[in-house]
Amino acid sequence: MRKFILSLSLLSLLIACNQNAEPTAKEQGDAIVSRLEFQLDSLKGEVIKIHDITMADLNTLAELRQDLKNSAPTTKNDSIKVRDGISDLNTAQDLMFDWMHNFKYAELVDASYGEKHDYLRAQRNKIQEIKDFTDDAMNKARLYTNDIKAKKTK
Repeated sequence: MRKFILSLSLLSLLIACNQNAEPTAKEQGDAIVSRLEFQLDSLKGEVIKIHDITMADLNTLAELRQDLKNSAPTTKNDSIKVRDGISDLNTAQDLMFDWMHNFKYAELVDASYGEKHDYLRAQRNKIQEIKDFTDDAMNKARLYTNDIKAKKTK
């Protein structure tokens, strides 16, 4: 009886030790898929974060556009600055709306990891360019408006 219990204990110990062995191919594959999905989610998060920051500037674009329209430039050079500033602000808004309309990540359901990754990298670059253009347009509009106001107070 003692040998039977000892044998049963050893067998249980061997089974328990074997259960903590190397992960199966399926478990390894699931872990890789999980890491790849995390990478895609992180990249998509970067894209959306840049979008959200730039999107929040749309009200500021409208305010700056109105400031330029109300600036009443007195020189031809200032009139050109106002026209160009309004044009850049309009372009920034149009670029943002076009990007949003053309962002089609949800349609890549059946695409490979590489295709999704490449798409998101390209979209991150595009939305970053739009953000940079928008920031530049807003800075120029502020500069033009302040410059015109300063000339009027002299």
